[in-house]
Amino acid sequence: MSTTTKPKVAAKAKTPKLDLKTLQSQQLNGEDIEQAKGNQDDSYEFPAHEADRVHVKLTSKVNDPVKKEYTVVDKVVKLVPAQYERMERNNAFAEYDSQTILHDPRPQAAKKEAETDDTGTKQPMQPNATQPSLQDAQMRFQELYPEDKELTASKNYDELVELIRAKDADFGKVTE
Repeated sequence: MSTTTKPKVAAKAKTPKLDLKTLQSQQLNGEDIEQAKGNQDDSYEFPAHEADRVHVKLTSKVNDPVKKEYTVVDKVVKLVPAQYERMERNNAFAEYDSQTILHDPRPQAAKKEAETDDTGTKQPMQPNATQPSLQDAQMRFQELYPEDKELTASKNYDELVELIRAKDADFGKVTE
């Protein structure tokens, strides 16, 4: 019997966890802490030891009664992935005007980051302006396709939006 050995595949090197005492001494001595860039927003930098957290920028518009205008207030929140998913399911970010993920360590984020369009640029994951939610898209689909009411529930958001765009384009061609 001959034994064959499989070639070893080089594993991606994990960043070593920073010891709390080392981090504390670096902060107290004013030393530079290693920085990392966000995988969703390249302009966002954060300490490398926080790379296991989901970094979310929450934006809200606050009324300033003195200036009589709205001011934009941003804050960055760093959450454990499970905590972020739970808060997202419970609609905890509804009080904010917008939320932007700056860094996401979850494997699904890496897949989304790899998805690009024909020009090679990343497509932002934002809802369609005319159908901001699945329910809105379902209602619009039922208006355009009254004969397919039972099919509405079986389609996901992206499929509904594509069908709505196709029908709207047809209407646009007819009226022109």
